Amino acid sequence: MDKLIVLLNTSWQWGLIVGIVWLLADRLRRAHVICYALWLTALVMLPILLGLNVILPGISFHRTQTVHTVNASQSQLTHTPNPQSSIGGQLAINDQLSPAIANHSSGSQTKSPHITWGHIVFLAWVIGIALSILRLCHSAWRLRRLHRLALPADAQQQQLLNNLCDQLAVKRPVRLLVSKEISTPISFGWWHPCILLHENVANDRLEFILLHELAHLQRKDWLVNLLVHAIGIPFFFHPLFYLVRKRLTDVQEQICDGWVIQVTGKRADYAQCLVDMLDQSIQPTKLALALGYRCSQLRNRVKAILDNGSPLNLHLSQRTGIFIGGVTLLLASLLSMAQIMPLRTISLSFAESEPQVLIRGRILSPDGKPLSNTKLEFSLRQLRSFDRGWIERRVEEVQTDAEGNYELSLDHLGVYELSVRYRGKMRYAPWTVQSKQIRAEKYVQIDGVDLEVVDRISALIESERFSEAEVKMLEARRFPWKFDKTGTEIKLPENTTEKFPANGDFENSLTGWAKWFAVDKMNSRRTCEVVYDMDKRSQVIEFKRTGGGADGSHVGVHQDIYIDLSKYEALYLQLDVKSIKHTLTGGGWAGSGENPVCIELGFLDQKGVPHRWFHGFYHKGLDTYDTSTKVHQNEWFTYTSPNLKKIIPLCGHEENVRDDWYGIETHPYDPGLKPKIITRLIIRGGGWDFTGRADNLRFTTSLSE
Repeated sequence: MDKLIVLLNTSWQWGLIVGIVWLLADRLRRAHVICYALWLTALVMLPILLGLNVILPGISFHRTQTVHTVNASQSQLTHTPNPQSSIGGQLAINDQLSPAIANHSSGSQTKSPHITWGHIVFLAWVIGIALSILRLCHSAWRLRRLHRLALPADAQQQQLLNNLCDQLAVKRPVRLLVSKEISTPISFGWWHPCILLHENVANDRLEFILLHELAHLQRKDWLVNLLVHAIGIPFFFHPLFYLVRKRLTDVQEQICDGWVIQVTGKRADYAQCLVDMLDQSIQPTKLALALGYRCSQLRNRVKAILDNGSPLNLHLSQRTGIFIGGVTLLLASLLSMAQIMPLRTISLSFAESEPQVLIRGRILSPDGKPLSNTKLEFSLRQLRSFDRGWIERRVEEVQTDAEGNYELSLDHLGVYELSVRYRGKMRYAPWTVQSKQIRAEKYVQIDGVDLEVVDRISALIESERFSEAEVKMLEARRFPWKFDKTGTEIKLPENTTEKFPANGDFENSLTGWAKWFAVDKMNSRRTCEVVYDMDKRSQVIEFKRTGGGADGSHVGVHQDIYIDLSKYEALYLQLDVKSIKHTLTGGGWAGSGENPVCIELGFLDQKGVPHRWFHGFYHKGLDTYDTSTKVHQNEWFTYTSPNLKKIIPLCGHEENVRDDWYGIETHPYDPGLKPKIITRLIIRGGGWDFTGRADNLRFTTSLSE
């Protein structure tokens, strides 16, 4: 993703430079040499801007801040051969401040890799680069073939070329070849330059043609042409690149026309030569320079040739070239720091504002010695509000001193989660791989080779800005299992009237049910509606999603219910389901796989701690998960749950605990505490693209009923 961000920043910055050059070139259109220098400088700035965007940080403007220092206790990165074992010595906050909040972030983060639009765009960019290289190689092969099949010109033509070379002070010997496979004269080569003519070229045009092609060779336009095509390989997608390339080629031709006029003085004859060649010209290979190419611009060239008042300034002064290059490079350097999506930032302060937070700490190596002069990477995210959660992810690089001490500055007071990562001398692994394998307080094994240590701390900085409600919100963030979605503490209800779900057969449409749609980043089409099923010959509920792309989402219905399980010796849930379509293979722990139909219960255990239990249904994939059942496609299946008094919540499954979907602080689970009260019922579908149906939901106290 970083590569795409760099390309995005470079594209708009270079577009601004091209716009400025366009305006200047339009005002100086008769000064061909200056226009050429402007367009060539603009083109060279494209790869330079790309490099500057990688090297230079973006600028972040903020006001001057008073610094508050937070001392983190010493953290030791101990070595253990078990990649799942915990780190010894967790970073902690100074006793003068509030205790550190939990080291675990929400268990709702994505655990399985998936394809994003960023991956698709990057793949398309790589394919475009490959095609550009192939196209360039094909042009080189065509040029080499023309050179191999061409024949030497006769002695009279070669002698004329030698005389013109002496007149223009061309130092390298130039070969003159003829071929019947071309109609337009072309020139190419630097160490061994060549001019290739049609075998039947008229003698009265020969001097004009040779002068024009020698001008290209003397000006080293062929090398510039190679540079242009090399720059265009990674920027094939940029429309302004093709405009700049066209302008640069047009100015090249006009300058070489000026060389011909300066030597011969025959403006009308040379213009007639270009017009006569118009009907004969065909497009040459990309790597060659042609006299008659770009015939659409012939009118402007002939007009400039016949203009006796047109200046013939054919050489750029050194002072002008240095000025153009210096100003453009300075502009590019400034623009490269004005990044829309900066990879890293520097801050410019301009006024006093809220205090800044400075966190200090010390890192020890596995053998107990300080990690001196070592780069650490801190991944930061800040908690802004209960609804918005953690935002502003970014990575800061910090260098330790000789004693292993480090300092990290935060923008302002607040609640932060910081993950510090140390690689030592181990091989670098891509960020996209690391981010999916980060676990709080765990060693992470990447590709079976690289071992990186992840230590996660969370710092709560006290401030007068935090109200009582905000403090309560922070407590809810620390212990989410104690609070509902509004931040209200959950308590075990007492003396509540029992309430079973209504309209479980959906004969009354969605009466008693409320629709539920999860977050959908792809803005896909999702429906949750009652339809008529031909097999059942009755109304059923259907969950459907189309256009989901490479990201999952859910849609379903729910009811708030109240079932006290202590009143029953056994209670079972039954549901008829049909799996019609799903994109990926189904099943998975914690609902991570695709389940076109899924039944979910929310319940409280005997201490009032809320839990979730669910069971999904799918038709494609292996039948290897306890939390889902594989069924036949397009066939109705009647599911009967285990005794609801003995169901195991999601946080109790060994696989979910092992993979850090749930933890003891974020969601404690005591196997000795059984389900007591069922509070919510959800029927839903989930995945990328899917279609599933459900019907006839009911509870029964006996399987014989």
